[in-house]
Amino acid sequence: MYNDEKLNICMSILNDCISKYYKKYGSYDKHFLLEFIPCSNNEKKILETCVKNILETFEISIISENVLYWTIVYYYYNTIVLEYNVVQLFHQHRMRRYIEMKTTELKYKENNTELDKFLSVKIDNEDVELITSLMLQIAYSDEKWATTIRQNILT
Repeated sequence: MYNDEKLNICMSILNDCISKYYKKYGSYDKHFLLEFIPCSNNEKKILETCVKNILETFEISIISENVLYWTIVYYYYNTIVLEYNVVQLFHQHRMRRYIEMKTTELKYKENNTELDKFLSVKIDNEDVELITSLMLQIAYSDEKWATTIRQNILT
């Protein structure tokens, strides 16, 4: 079943993480790392449609809900939002480490509301492999679910 809050959390975390990444590295080579434009609510409808599609395709008992949401959000960011060169520098392991770092920071600050949000979309090393695998299936598979997601995102 589609979870709007989970999609919002994933989008928010990825926007925040990439924005901080740009602040740190964007000044080294302005031609290589162009200004980041975060994913907004305008794109959310597309992501919502794609998440619903992938949730219909895979059983949550086999692949976790977090993996499915992160797969769609990552695929979208890698395909549409991020510049081509940045995709090579920014990957799922960095996101996993970012979530862990923010979780520790939020625990220290005793910010339980934000902490719960981060914990609700936490990904593990095994999840990173599954996300990458599913992203490749979306990119290259001729199966109807993958084609539908590509068409939704690329139109």
